[in-house]
Formats: sequence, structure tokens, C-alpha cells
Amino acid sequence: MIVQSWVQVLQQSFYNLLWGVVSFIPNFIVAVIVFLLGWFIAMWLEMLIEQAVRALRVDHALRAAGVGGIVERAGYNLNSGKFLGMLCEMVRGHRCVHHVPSSAGLGRRSRSSSSK
Repeated sequence: MIVQSWVQVLQQSFYNLLWGVVSFIPNFIVAVIVFLLGWFIAMWLEMLIEQAVRALRVDHALRAAGVGGIVERAGYNLNSGKFLGMLCEMVRGHRCVHHVPSSAGLGRRSRSSSSK
């Protein structure tokens, strides 16, 4: 009788483990899709901002104001469109990473982890 109950306990434990893995798979797939979608939107937005700043000739105005010399002395090339585009991509990527778990039902960030 004791052996039979142990067998039932083990069977139920493995069933619960399998059910947990199977129920996690759809949430994981949704999280990957949301992450990739946010990543592609951020890359598209980066290119759009870079082209808009280039069309507005912001770099030319910054060079005329003397900012170009300061940036070049620091060892960088002046490309404000690329800078603003990458900044936007980083902000969008940051938002995407923080929204993926909640949108996929993977849990919420605790208050203590957000303050670190």
C-alpha cells in the first residue's frame, strides 16, 4: 500500500512538472515575439530619426556653432542623427525589455528590484 502511494505521488509530481513546462511555452513565445517586435520598431525609428536629422542639416548648424571642433577634440565624429537615433533605440529597447515579462504574463518586477 505504501509503495503504491509513493508511485502515485511521483506520477503526480512528474505530471505537475510537465504541465508547468507546457503551460510556460506559450508565454515564452509571446515574450520573444514582443521583444523582437520592439527591437525592429526601435531600429526603424533609429533610421527614421537619423535621416530626419540629416535632412534638417543639424550637423551643419552644430559645426557652425563650434560644437564640431569640441567633439572632434574628444576623439569622436559629429553625427547627431546617429546619436539621437541610438538614444531612441536604447530607450525603446529599455521599455521593451521591461514590458515583455508583464505582457507575457511572466510576473511583475518587485519594488525592491526596480530601485536597484
